Amino acid sequence: MELLFLLDKKIFNEYKFATVTFEHDIYRGDFFNTREISRNIFESRGYVLVFPDVKVMNDGYEPFEDWYVHPDLVDMEYVNKIKTTDSLNCDEIKNILLNN
Repeated sequence: MELLFLLDKKIFNEYKFATVTFEHDIYRGDFFNTREISRNIFESRGYVLVFPDVKVMNDGYEPFEDWYVHPDLVDMEYVNKIKTTDSLNCDEIKNILLNN
């Protein structure tokens, strides 16, 4: 959580990133409300959530991170074609990226 606040208060004041993946580990429980807080921070800094709750395989597919882009640094026409509100695994995302 400390790193998240450091990003917000210091790093994002000086830098913009074309893409960011942020691991919130929601599948482990929401002990510190990390997913909601991180989403609020990224949104307030202008980032667009492209792939929410990307899933990784443990005992089954479980959501663990969000993938963002900054519209100043990427082709938003392309992003709007691939953006989803669904929780997908990496193979599903790869197929979307390869087919668009």
